[in-house]
Amino acid sequence: MTTELEKNVGRLIRRGYHVEAVPGRLQGELLAKMFDWQDTLIEGAYAERRSARPAGRKRLDGLRVVAGVRPVGLGVLPQRRATGWRITALAAAVLIALGVLFRGQLGRFLPGAVSVATVSECAGPAQLLRAGETLPVSVGTALRVGDELGALEGAGRVRLAFSGRAQAELAAGARVFVRGRPEPGAELLFVKTGRVSLDIAPVSGRRPVSVGTPHAAVHVVGTRFAVDVGAEHTRAEVVQGIVRVASRAGDQAVELRAGEYAVVSGAHIVVAARSGVGVPAGRRAGSGPIVLYAFAEGRGTVVRDTAPRGPGQRPLDLAIGDPQAVRWERGGGLTVHAPVVIASKGPATRLPDACMASGELTIEAWITPEHVRQEGPVRVVELGNGALERNFELGMDHRWAPWGPHYSVRLRATSDIRGWPEAVTGPPAVEASLTHVVYTRDRSGGIQLYVNGRRSVGGLRPDPHSADAFRQRPPHSLGSLANWSRAHRLSLANTVTGDRAWLGTFHRVALYSRALTPAEATRLFQAGPTPQQQATAR
Repeated sequence: MTTELEKNVGRLIRRGYHVEAVPGRLQGELLAKMFDWQDTLIEGAYAERRSARPAGRKRLDGLRVVAGVRPVGLGVLPQRRATGWRITALAAAVLIALGVLFRGQLGRFLPGAVSVATVSECAGPAQLLRAGETLPVSVGTALRVGDELGALEGAGRVRLAFSGRAQAELAAGARVFVRGRPEPGAELLFVKTGRVSLDIAPVSGRRPVSVGTPHAAVHVVGTRFAVDVGAEHTRAEVVQGIVRVASRAGDQAVELRAGEYAVVSGAHIVVAARSGVGVPAGRRAGSGPIVLYAFAEGRGTVVRDTAPRGPGQRPLDLAIGDPQAVRWERGGGLTVHAPVVIASKGPATRLPDACMASGELTIEAWITPEHVRQEGPVRVVELGNGALERNFELGMDHRWAPWGPHYSVRLRATSDIRGWPEAVTGPPAVEASLTHVVYTRDRSGGIQLYVNGRRSVGGLRPDPHSADAFRQRPPHSLGSLANWSRAHRLSLANTVTGDRAWLGTFHRVALYSRALTPAEATRLFQAGPTPQQQATAR
């Protein structure tokens, strides 16, 4: 007859507890009490009470319990005087259970136990970390659960093939952890940083496959999508199908369809789409500027943001640090005749939120430089946190380009957080006269520069610390805007730390979360810099 003790031990084993040895003299009711204690490991003990209580262990009438541990394993029935057939039967049961365990369970809980994917394409240097060891990566390399794989900065893409018709492509600079197979309820990858594009075939069952990031979980049923991970944000972009994006810092979640994007930062999710559906007012693709400075105040210490705003949105006004360094012009305009910081008081979060969601940016400025021998490059407009840290900057310099004075733009992207290489305007050289400058960057990375309504792309200036040479070719921005910082402030005529001062007159500055078309850039130039002319043009 089965004793109450054996029944309780069996119940423990079925619930997943690891029972190494249970004394035959221990009463069954003591074990029954243990069923209310979750996540515990019962260790072998004898019924007699011990005077010393081991540190970190709870005691229940001689039964030692370690809290917070619940490994998967097979319990051993209570020690009893057993006949030979009972011992044989018990050993057989243990062997069968261990076989099932190793066959079906270890792959889920022990990193590196099973290969779940292979490298199908490796266009540049990559790094594989496995159990603290760095291994070479090439086509055919098998990847296991727990592996960390990275495509090095400046390298080509690395493509992975999973069983079950799932593929992942790592862009340069991306790093991922391999989690498992594309099975219902499983996490396929954890994207640590960078851009990863995925194509996952439909999965049967109600539990979707997921891809994790530090900020979000992206649940898919079967779709093509991409994930960009920065230091503070995750951007999910759907090409085909449907995904559900949930924030790890809160209970907010959104459903995205083809052509829609979401940026997750903390508990907040910003959604954008090509059609503008579901995007907050003032952030719709195809709409007007996110911020607009017309410099029509005439006096005071604040430059007012006059862009249309949605409900609850505040203007991004800029404070003039030293009123003696500027002069308001009659009829509109603000002249900066001495170094000064003109900046927002706090982070300009509305700008990075909108641009990361759309993946696009336009900087438009009507300005008159005081002279063309300014160097730094000096800052006309910047969203940053000092001379070396920015999301973008529109600058001016008279060095570097073979044709002399020029405008330049550095843009932070997943390919380079410092904004290199910078795009520069082409010849003719910049003049100290009223000038309309437009920079656009579309979602695919295409860059355009316009000066006075005409396309003016001089080329790319590389990082001066690199061995690359100046390249006169159409510039292209690698990576995405997913790693933009929400902590940066917006400034005019300088950095927020005051070490790259520009001198001249501002007539209009506008920033958009989309790439203006060539026709729009031309139309804005033809409209002129005054508020009345711009209102007519729109």
